[in-house]
Amino acid sequence: MTKKAVLLFLIFITFSCKKGDNLDTQKTVDKESSSSKEADSLENTKNNTSCSQLAARLVESSNIIVPYKGQLIVQIEENDGTTMKFRLFPKIDKLGKTVGWVIFDAKNKSLLDITKSIENPVKLTFDNKLWNQVIECAFHNDKSYYIEETDVKAKEEDCITTNHDMETIEKCVFKNTNLKSIYDELISGDDESDFKYLSKVLPVANESVSVNQNGIMDIDYKIFNSKKVEITMNYAGGVTTVLLEEINNTVKRTITYSAD
Repeated sequence: MTKKAVLLFLIFITFSCKKGDNLDTQKTVDKESSSSKEADSLENTKNNTSCSQLAARLVESSNIIVPYKGQLIVQIEENDGTTMKFRLFPKIDKLGKTVGWVIFDAKNKSLLDITKSIENPVKLTFDNKLWNQVIECAFHNDKSYYIEETDVKAKEEDCITTNHDMETIEKCVFKNTNLKSIYDELISGDDESDFKYLSKVLPVANESVSVNQNGIMDIDYKIFNSKKVEITMNYAGGVTTVLLEEINNTVKRTITYSAD
């Protein structure tokens, strides 16, 4: 009887030790897993902070017009793998008042100011090197989104202006570009130019828009196709017509100023 009791006691002790070892092993695994998750979380936080700082430098390099420019913080609100949404707020405002919104469109290599309108964003210019740094940080260095030198080579521009009685005609040929880029440059040029009254986004169908500002009564948009557009600005004392035609990699722009 005594031998049986001793044997049972030894079995119990052995089982208890194994159970204790298993518990210790599980605790060690859980602790290592928790530490790994904390490390990953910390790394992600550091990475997001780094990307936000680069995004802030990119936005500051652009021609965006917002309060506190030069003192901006950028928070990345969304990143779906091809586009990001930036919220802008000033460093000196502890409440984090939003002063602007920007879309980072990696696929189309565009930085868009949507502060005033999501439907009619303003295309921004920016530092291409900073753009590539943001791609490296936030898009796993996907070089298909890089802006290379070949993407930004200067357009070749050739313009001729002629005068006929009550009419002035300016004809320009732009190489290595497209119709949309020339239109965007036209509307974002000199603030004193009446072209600032044109639609921020070129209509996709024929359209007439009432303006009644700075002598302009209305503007007619005639869309022949995606490669040819005619815009007529009707004044009380004359007409200005803009004809844009894209052929291959070249855009012809003809602006005619006519007085009644």
